[in-house]
Amino acid sequence: MSTLWTKVAGKRDAMSFAAISHFRSKLVLRYDPSWPKLRLVRFMWERGNVGDGQGTSNKLAIALRPRLFNAERSMDGWRLTVLGIEVHRQVSWGGRFA
Repeated sequence: MSTLWTKVAGKRDAMSFAAISHFRSKLVLRYDPSWPKLRLVRFMWERGNVGDGQGTSNKLAIALRPRLFNAERSMDGWRLTVLGIEVHRQVSWGGRFA
C-alpha cells in the first residue's frame, strides 16, 4: 500500500509542474437558490492528457454567498468563503469540465 501511495504522490507532485493547456473562462452570472449563491465566473484548464490517467482537468469558480466564513474540503477539491466571496476549486482525473 505504501508503494502505491508513493507512486500516486509522485505523479501528483510531477503533475503540479506540468504545463497548463486549454485555459478558458466562462462568465456565469446565475443565482443558485439551492446553495444559495450568485455564481459569477468559472476558470477551467487541463494539465497533461486528460482521460488517459496521465492528466487532470481543473476548475476554479468565484461566487457571492451570504456567509462570513466557511471552509469545506472534499476528495476532489475545496471550497472557501471569506466575507461573502466564495472560491471553489475542483479537479477531475477522468474527463474535462464543460
